[in-house]
Amino acid sequence: MQIRIERFGALLLALMLSACATPTPTHVALATPAQGSIASTEVVAPIAQSEIYIYVPPTTAGQGQGLIGALIDAGVDSYRAGTAETGVKPLRDAIVDMSFDHDLASQLKDSLSQIAWLHLDGVRVIKEVAGKKIDGAITGSKDGAVLIAIADYHLSNDGRQLFITVNVDLYPNSAALAAFKPAKGRPDVPSDPSNSLYRNTFTYESDLPGPPVKREINMPAWAADNGAAFRAAMKLGVAKLGEMIAMDLQGGPPGAATAPAGAGPVVQGPDGVLAREADGSLTFTTTPRPS
Repeated sequence: MQIRIERFGALLLALMLSACATPTPTHVALATPAQGSIASTEVVAPIAQSEIYIYVPPTTAGQGQGLIGALIDAGVDSYRAGTAETGVKPLRDAIVDMSFDHDLASQLKDSLSQIAWLHLDGVRVIKEVAGKKIDGAITGSKDGAVLIAIADYHLSNDGRQLFITVNVDLYPNSAALAAFKPAKGRPDVPSDPSNSLYRNTFTYESDLPGPPVKREINMPAWAADNGAAFRAAMKLGVAKLGEMIAMDLQGGPPGAATAPAGAGPVVQGPDGVLAREADGSLTFTTTPRPS
C-alpha cells in the first residue's frame, strides 16, 4: 500500500533525524545474537504535539507562477489551516482530560516489559524532536540500549480518518553492543537512522463508520458524547501500536497469512486488519481493506 499523504506529518518528524544522511530502510530487523547483549533498555518517546490536529496538505495551485504564486499559496494555506483549527476545537474541548503522552508511555511499558531480553528499565516522554535533543537522550542514558519512539496523532483533512504513527529505532549505547553497530553508521550523530540496530514504522488507522462526508459532519461525530468515538479509537490505537511494536521486535506476526502478490503478510482480526507493507512497515486499520 502506498504511504497516504495523511502520514506525512508523522513521517516528517522521523525524516528530521535523517536529513543529509545515507538512506536507511524503513524496516531493519534486530539480529537475534544482539538480544543477548542487551543488559537494559530505556524507551524515550519524543512527542512534539500536545493535542489532536487536522493535517491539511499544502496547496500547489500557485506553483509555476513565481513569487506571486507562492504568496497566493501561502495565503490559501493560512486560511485552510485556520478553518482546520476552528473545526477541531470542539473535539479538543471534549477530550481535554485525555493524555496521549501518558497513555502511550504506559502502553509501551506494559507491552515491552513482556520481552525478557529487552530488560526494560523505564519509559519517558520528551516534548522535543530535534536531532540534538534525541542525541542527548541516547548518550545521556545509563542503559545499554535506547529505543526511540517518535509519535504523532492526527485527523485527515476531511476529519474522517484518525491516524497514529510511531517511528521506532533501537540504538546501541554500550560496549557490549558495539559488535552489532552497523558498519556504515554515523558515530558522530547517535540518533542517525543508520546507527539503528532495529527500526520500523507503525501506523494505526481508524475511520468513522458510514460513507465519506465533509469535515463539518465528521468533526461533530468524533466530539459527540464527550468524544466517545474518538476516545474509543485512540484507546484501541495505542493498544494496537504497543502490540505491533513488541511483536515486530521479536520477529513479526506469527502464522500470518500470505497476502496477494506485492503485499506482505496480512492478519484479519475481530477488530481490524494488520498488514506488513512493501517497505516492511506495519499498519493496523479498523476498516476492511478494498478487495
